[in-house]
Amino acid sequence: MIQGSGDGEWQGDLQQTWNQNYKSTYTYIHMLSNHRINTLSIARRLSESGIDRKQAEVYAEAIVDAVADAFSQQGKDLATKDFVYNQINIVRGEIKDLRADVNTEIGIVRVELSNLRGEMNATETRIIRWIIGVGIALGGTVAAGISILVSVLM
Repeated sequence: MIQGSGDGEWQGDLQQTWNQNYKSTYTYIHMLSNHRINTLSIARRLSESGIDRKQAEVYAEAIVDAVADAFSQQGKDLATKDFVYNQINIVRGEIKDLRADVNTEIGIVRVELSNLRGEMNATETRIIRWIIGVGIALGGTVAAGISILVSVLM
């Protein structure tokens, strides 16, 4: 029922393993869920604090069960590295598709702007011709009015 060899031994090993090999939360939880908790040490500490030895053993086992339960549930919600890389590749593909769509739309807008500039230039030319025509017509009208006025006055 009681496992382990001594106080703190597994904790030092666990910390050293964490520092050397494990960087992700998932791996750390996986490692903890496979690591045997020193129930002897827990029971001994509880017993030294005044709890009956048999009751301390039950508490130690309950702690181990609770920790194991928590780790078994927690690991289900964590993403693996392969899953994350797969999702990154999916997003990269979508970004590439969006970039192509945006570049296509930009090309369409450029063509439409070029057509609009052509239409504006044609309209500008028509307006200038109209202004010149109106100016000539007004000049002719003024000249005819002056010549009529001069002939009436003389």
